[in-house]
Amino acid sequence: MILYQAFVMLPKTIHLLMEGAPEAININEIKSSILNLKNIEDIHHVHIWSLDEKTIALEAHIVANINTFDEMEAIKQLVKQELADNFNITHSTLEFEHEMMC
Repeated sequence: MILYQAFVMLPKTIHLLMEGAPEAININEIKSSILNLKNIEDIHHVHIWSLDEKTIALEAHIVANINTFDEMEAIKQLVKQELADNFNITHSTLEFEHEMMC
């Protein structure tokens, strides 16, 4: 019985240890949701993976139409709230790029 359970759990365990993307996450849906937020021009270099059985992490570059640090902070909080509320992504690293830099 123990060997059977170990064999059944092995694929999920390997996927988690290799930091694979969660199966239930749709990256295109996440991109669309973020692009619909105010002042966001583009999102790219999006990487999503599982930190553990319940925690999902996201890393992305966001091109935004911003002029001040305060505007960037406001947009960052808006994106993080969108990720948490709609996709249960509570750990995110966001790098911002100004649209004129691209």
